[in-house]
Amino acid sequence: MPSPRAHPAAFLLAPVLALSAPALAQQTNPEQTGGWYRWEGGPPKLWSLSVEPKFFYVAPSGAVKLPGTRSNGNDISLTDLNVDDPDIAFFGEIHIRKDRWRVSASGFTLNVEGDAFLEQDETFGDAVGFAGETVRTQLDFTTFELLGSYRFAEYAGSQSYDGVYKTVAGREVIGGVRYYDVDLEIDVDLATRDTIFLLPSEASGDRIFAHPVVGIRGDVEFCEQWAIEVESTDGGICAG
Repeated sequence: MPSPRAHPAAFLLAPVLALSAPALAQQTNPEQTGGWYRWEGGPPKLWSLSVEPKFFYVAPSGAVKLPGTRSNGNDISLTDLNVDDPDIAFFGEIHIRKDRWRVSASGFTLNVEGDAFLEQDETFGDAVGFAGETVRTQLDFTTFELLGSYRFAEYAGSQSYDGVYKTVAGREVIGGVRYYDVDLEIDVDLATRDTIFLLPSEASGDRIFAHPVVGIRGDVEFCEQWAIEVESTDGGICAG
């Protein structure tokens, strides 16, 4: 099934600058080691909730095979179907924090349409397209993930005159699950075909699956207002 791939321009947007509510409660003044403080102890932090709306510049990639009774159907490249152009998708995140623990939920939906000219005969599930015809494809892709993380290291810089730490950095280990919903529809243009009643001209398929995710996250917070966050996760699934 298709999988999302970040467009090269997306790397210019990561890390993401997010304006959030104060995420760190006041701490006791730890022992200074060099120019940074090792975050040790302090009063427990209260529960905190943050909502971060974002935009994701993403493009689908890969190959699919639509279900059908024909045995000669081949894998279909999304590039050949002209639905691999990057597009902007709304991407939302919700974070709930308590002490060193965090639970995060995020996801986005991508809807792409494209027309492709067939240079040779192709089979799409039960539908057949001949060279010279045009196929119209609609791809709906939705992904959602639920992650839990533990903050195993945290450092703080110097304090301002009002007791706010100017810079705080931390690292977290991540684990969770990611969900996908893929829906693909292909319609062959029969305007140039005489015997349109002999072969079907439409094919579709959908798939829902999930897989575990592990990863690591690092962040730097400035004056309890602005933050740069970098996250890397990995996961996969083996399926026919």
